Amino acid sequence: MSPVTVNTGGLVDGLPALLVSDSFPIAGSPFEAPTPDGGKPQPCTEIMWSAPAARVLVNGRPVLVATSTGQCLSAEHDPHNPPMPSGVS
Repeated sequence: MSPVTVNTGGLVDGLPALLVSDSFPIAGSPFEAPTPDGGKPQPCTEIMWSAPAARVLVNGRPVLVATSTGQCLSAEHDPHNPPMPSGVS
């Protein structure tokens, strides 16, 4: 799956720069939160990004850079492990 960007202006190597506000489809997140009854499914549904570019903006939004980090969140905003991108070059 590929990121879904709203960027229509800034290109990097001919491709739209990814923005801190872009959507990233998430698949295969089997995380379960421990409960007294065993476990509660809490798959990652959203990524909250930190450490975007400090001075590079596209359409007023910071771009993601190689050092940007993300935190996976469940639908209830419980934090998970960092996302593990696949198929993105």
